[in-house]
Amino acid sequence: MARSTLAGAPRARSLRARLLRLAGALALTGAVAGTGTLSTALAESLKKEFSVFNACPVNNPQTVGCIYSSTSAGEFKLGSKSVPINRTIILQGGNQNESNVLIPAEGGETLSAVPLKVPGGLVGIEFLGNFTEVNAVAEPAGTIEVDANALGKERGTAVLLPLKVRLTNPILGNSCYIGSNSAPMTAHLTTGTTSPPGGVTPLTGSKGTINLYRGAGKIVEISGTRLVDNTFPAPGVQGCGGLLSFLLDPAVDLEAGLPASAGGNAAILESKLETASVGNVRAERTLPELGRCVPAPSHKEGHTNIYEGSYENAGCTDEIPFKDAKYEWHPGPGANRTFTTSGKSITLETVAGAKLKCAASSGSGEYTGTKSATLAVTLSGCENELSKQACQSSGAGAGEIRLGSLNATLGFIQDEVLELDNLSYSIGWALSGGSTLVQGQCGANAEALVLSGAVIGKMGSIDKMTPAYNLQFEGKGGVQKPESFEEEPKQTLTATVGGQGAQPADLSGITRFTSGETVEFKAVDE
Repeated sequence: MARSTLAGAPRARSLRARLLRLAGALALTGAVAGTGTLSTALAESLKKEFSVFNACPVNNPQTVGCIYSSTSAGEFKLGSKSVPINRTIILQGGNQNESNVLIPAEGGETLSAVPLKVPGGLVGIEFLGNFTEVNAVAEPAGTIEVDANALGKERGTAVLLPLKVRLTNPILGNSCYIGSNSAPMTAHLTTGTTSPPGGVTPLTGSKGTINLYRGAGKIVEISGTRLVDNTFPAPGVQGCGGLLSFLLDPAVDLEAGLPASAGGNAAILESKLETASVGNVRAERTLPELGRCVPAPSHKEGHTNIYEGSYENAGCTDEIPFKDAKYEWHPGPGANRTFTTSGKSITLETVAGAKLKCAASSGSGEYTGTKSATLAVTLSGCENELSKQACQSSGAGAGEIRLGSLNATLGFIQDEVLELDNLSYSIGWALSGGSTLVQGQCGANAEALVLSGAVIGKMGSIDKMTPAYNLQFEGKGGVQKPESFEEEPKQTLTATVGGQGAQPADLSGITRFTSGETVEFKAVDE
């Protein structure tokens, strides 16, 4: 993603990069020029903005873009029954280069199964009990197609939506359907004007308004879209009441005015559409990421070196569409996965004012993945600041605290849109280690020393290959800064120092990490 070059500092994109992104975004949404706005939601987490694409089929090689459409108003009219849309219905998936076919959502529903209450119910079925209240659930019944050009031009079919509608209540059961996979109701939804049979009033839709600055310019949002169709027929019901369908099917048809010919039914969807390139969605899922940016392979064509990489710069943050750049990104550590740590003054403080100060720290560990590491750290010269008594963990020498079997997890501390397409971001390691990090004592009276929980340190030297970097822990008065990764649960410390009992605590100080092999912590993928 496009982020600042210095942790925590905003910057604007280069004109070239910005134009490339806008061109890519508009290619996804089709001919929608002239409707763009410059509005933006400020100080929003990119992770939160991109979360709508969690079910995008990014692993399907045919996917070039991700689509997420939410419909929160409108109605379905089938026969004599009009069902208002008063709950949000989601349509999501991936789009392709040369096809309008929507690639189904990955690990989620392509069309969300949302029950909508049928006003007035179905009075004709009360002879089997007082169960007239009925819900209607629209389900996909074939291949869905999305045509961005038709959407933008307000002409033709923007969304081809084959449906079957399930009617449910205790009498109807779960197999009462209007339409089927073999004979669906197919809505040709348009943002233009429909052409129903004679005597039926046409419906008119709208392409809506574009916001080009969602997700720091990586998400195109089209709001106020109105998709309509009243040209499709609706068949009679089938399977209502299971074995009693021979009784219930005719009763439901009579009450609902089914079957209904073309012009007797309608779909009106008031929607918002969000799209993003599959590369941007994939990057947002993987970042931040530990890896290596190395020179790409090349070959000779005449007297010219032709490079075969995906990135133009030595930090592998400026990705290009074709593999003809000088650098390539390799996720994860290299052959030498090890690192060492060292630091000077480290201070632990509780909200009650107890302080534990250590003169130095040292340790070692290894990177275990693109977002993980394990390490062991020893603090030396540790004492209770109030009593000036040495503190040590169980089995250690005086003033020595051993933190073994720590797990480190990489994450965004901040990743927010400040204005337009400017971002502010920082990343760090979260260190944790089971239910108790330290069990020990202080001074001749063996006062309790207990430390548990987790702590996040802010990382320097990011978005470039580096042999070493600092991890800074910051806090005051027992309050850690930060207390969590962005959009994630709190990770904080609790400490018992002396006779005060367990208290919230903070850790402050700087630790230097030196890697056995040069690595990069990447937070940008433009």
